[in-house]
Amino acid sequence: MREIKFRVWSKPSNKMYQQLNESPCFGLFEGDRAVSIEDVFFYEKQDFEVMQYTGFEGTYEGDILYGEESDEYGSIYSRWYGLVYWDEELCGFYVKDDLGEIYRLDDFDYDRIAGNIYENPELLEAVE
Repeated sequence: MREIKFRVWSKPSNKMYQQLNESPCFGLFEGDRAVSIEDVFFYEKQDFEVMQYTGFEGTYEGDILYGEESDEYGSIYSRWYGLVYWDEELCGFYVKDDLGEIYRLDDFDYDRIAGNIYENPELLEAVE
């Protein structure tokens, strides 16, 4: 069974907050105030962007993935980026790569998470 967890991007503070262990709280905002998932989804939705964990190697919605291939001498001859998103119609997590191709997340070959759309918006240029 896939682990259900979230992270949130706080628009007012321009910070990413991870869910705290098994807690429904994300951390401290506005000094010492903890914000719960209920706050994020229902009461303060305009202040947050919610991203769900995909269940694959630490990836969340909004992550930008990076992959590369190299020859036997270590020279890189191919690089690619892909944006992780939830597809409502197909009911799953997918990746749109820098050539516009769409892959199921578990079929997309990548080396690392390069960043995300909120903390690294410059990476969006690579996938658009």
